[in-house]
Amino acid sequence: MPRNAAYFLARVTKAGQLDEAKLQEALTSPVVIKRGEFCYTFSAVVKIESGRGGFLHGRLVKFRSEGTVQSVRPKQNAVVDTEVPNLFDVGCQFIYIPRHSGVAYRPASSKLSRERFLGLFGALVEEKFNKFFVTCTLEPLSDVERFAARLKQLERILRIDVTVRPPNPLFGPAWEQIGKDLKARKAAELKIAESCAEGEGLDSPVARIASDLSSPRTGDAGVPTIGHVSVADAAILMAADGYGEGSVTGESEGKAVVIRTRDSQVSISVAPDVDPQAVFEAVDELFASVAAKRGLRHQ
Repeated sequence: MPRNAAYFLARVTKAGQLDEAKLQEALTSPVVIKRGEFCYTFSAVVKIESGRGGFLHGRLVKFRSEGTVQSVRPKQNAVVDTEVPNLFDVGCQFIYIPRHSGVAYRPASSKLSRERFLGLFGALVEEKFNKFFVTCTLEPLSDVERFAARLKQLERILRIDVTVRPPNPLFGPAWEQIGKDLKARKAAELKIAESCAEGEGLDSPVARIASDLSSPRTGDAGVPTIGHVSVADAAILMAADGYGEGSVTGESEGKAVVIRTRDSQVSISVAPDVDPQAVFEAVDELFASVAAKRGLRHQ
């Protein structure tokens, strides 16, 4: 019996002159980029309308511009190499949901890994417009519950490193002010590096806040009650929501431990032969559930 397929969730952030129309143009009318001996492009991307706002479905494919396959020639009693243009190697299926600025993708083992897909997606979009005043970044959506559990294992936090980018279209209760400031200042990204004094640890409640977000206490508006959050803690939580990347360095049992937001990526398991509409419905519900649980909302 075939094993279920795992789709991993990520968010798209757009900067510069890259808007929704241009992003979809890059997906449906793609360019080809070359990395080493392989080429990459989007393939067979189609837009499917739905009562929930629609989605795009297709593949990011890896291929050789020129390759060889072996063929049998019975009359010559031989096996020969035959040159084949644009020889397909592997493809990674994905769903893009504009209303969530969300992508769910199915990695193709080590040939097209989770990390590789993230970088190639953004590179293909940017290359479509010759990298002219456009920036596209795809960041994993972190499982905050698992992230919080790992943070709680730290005896002390030594350092927080994080890069965040303007959110679109959502804001979260822990980091809403950072998102507003980035947009107001027309900033493409914000980098924060916070470290403790020698022999000390940072007085950071980020583990507790992350735990609150994974099992939120709700106020009258149904939004997790967070309270004041320092800028570094807010930024690392913003990265966990898919709007950047960050790491927390700490100590556990006398050893240095680095916990990265992208190490605990949200995923969903579906039947391997399920149709794109069913994948969309499952992923759309998961994105909506994450937003409701963490208090993410449109501004």
